[in-house]
Amino acid sequence: RHYPKEKLEQVIYIHELSRELALNGIPVQEPLCEPFVVDDLIVAYYQFWENDPADFKDGWYVPEETPQRIANAAKFFAKFQKIAKDLKGPEKPLDCPYCNTLDWIFDPCPLEKLLGDIYVKLDKENRDDGIEQFVQLVTGLIDKAIPIIKESAWGLCHGDFHAVNTIFQGEEIKLIVDFGFWVHHPLIFDLAIALEMWSRDWEAQKFTLDFKKFNQFLNVYIREGGPVKSLEGLIHMLPLARLWIINYGIRKLEYPTDLDKFYKYINGAIMDRLYWYEENIEDFFKHI
Repeated sequence: RHYPKEKLEQVIYIHELSRELALNGIPVQEPLCEPFVVDDLIVAYYQFWENDPADFKDGWYVPEETPQRIANAAKFFAKFQKIAKDLKGPEKPLDCPYCNTLDWIFDPCPLEKLLGDIYVKLDKENRDDGIEQFVQLVTGLIDKAIPIIKESAWGLCHGDFHAVNTIFQGEEIKLIVDFGFWVHHPLIFDLAIALEMWSRDWEAQKFTLDFKKFNQFLNVYIREGGPVKSLEGLIHMLPLARLWIINYGIRKLEYPTDLDKFYKYINGAIMDRLYWYEENIEDFFKHI
């Protein structure tokens, strides 16, 4: 991988964290050598796993999410978090702003931080019902999530723990990859991201989670002694956890030329996701 030269200190720190995890039995991707500078870039080489070709489609690694693989993912994630709670992650992810983060919640104007300049310049009187509903839902979630965040144990978070970042050989995980979103955040935040990514029904036209996958991942996580004990907070954390990266495209839009795109983006997949959580997530926790 290549990084900007000014991130050398952060890359070295992440390498130290990866080695610490590996020493504790977490099969996390390790650097093959120390990072070195070439012109204005840092060059770093990392190990990879020569996987079963069956998991590659059109040149992309797309592993099938079988029940056994989901169980193994939850097992290793619980083990990862038990080590990570004693490690301090980076203050900012390497791939910021393409990152999952909760930092925007603590901004004095969180929705302006989340949605960017086009939202700031949008006249309140001209906001459509979708925008108002978005503001209402997210503001309510933030109010409920802040106490949860403050009470949560903090530590190293992977920030993007999903199937494509877990390299399998057969049903077993051989390597956990991708340092780009690692950050020092509440552990419940990382659990929320992992739950959504491993239980998502990727074939559905609209956002939906698969109850069986969700229940399996969470139950294995609990059985393996995952350190997040107050699971009720997940009801509020799940809808918020990935909003920063989901809204990245909106922050790039300009007012007023991209206003139609702004409304279409908000009223489409983003609100589909928030509505789904509002209507369904409590039912997911009734049987846990």
